[in-house]
Amino acid sequence: YHCPSYLNVLDADDRRHYNQLYAQFVSEQFIFLEDRFLCRVVDSLLPWAAGISTDLKKCLEIFLEEEIKHTEMFRRLNRLCQPERYNLNDYYFLRLKKHEDHVISLMAQMPRHLNFWIWIAFLFEEKTIDAFTQYRIQQRDQSANRLDPLHYHVHQFHMRDEARHIQIDEHLLQHIFDKSSFLIRNLNVALLKKTMSNYTTPKRSNIFIIEDIVTGK
Repeated sequence: YHCPSYLNVLDADDRRHYNQLYAQFVSEQFIFLEDRFLCRVVDSLLPWAAGISTDLKKCLEIFLEEEIKHTEMFRRLNRLCQPERYNLNDYYFLRLKKHEDHVISLMAQMPRHLNFWIWIAFLFEEKTIDAFTQYRIQQRDQSANRLDPLHYHVHQFHMRDEARHIQIDEHLLQHIFDKSSFLIRNLNVALLKKTMSNYTTPKRSNIFIIEDIVTGK
């Protein structure tokens, strides 16, 4: 969207098609982050949280329930958009490499040591709130193209829960990241930088979207 070629090369129909495919990719991202990422680490934290406080354990249990609900919302949304693509698989544009999947598995086993996941959760939950703010501005702009109502409402429900999850993240940062050793914190900062670099530079998924547009013509 931010590249000059978006306006200079793609015509109006292609831009709309790109936006629709990117919306499906965003749903895939949320399914991945919440099902294969956050649910695994939060579930493994429950025994530890019980030793800290009953309230923290209860918060994480609610967090887990809501992430499962979010996964199902975005799964159903993609299946409604393109059933032939998503009925049998949650992912089409998002494709993990083996070493990336291995890191996630290791993190689920060691969530207090490999704790950069808390920062990732925090960042994406803040981004969820910002994204819906942009959707709301777009929807109120009478001169702009209207957004699909179903996408709008799914992201609205998602945003409401994520605003509360940010508060839980802050407690986890205090109890886990802040209490880590200097070496552990530095390791997790390096892992966070490496992970987030994949989101600041268009790579595989964005290329797959363009390829899908081209091959579909």
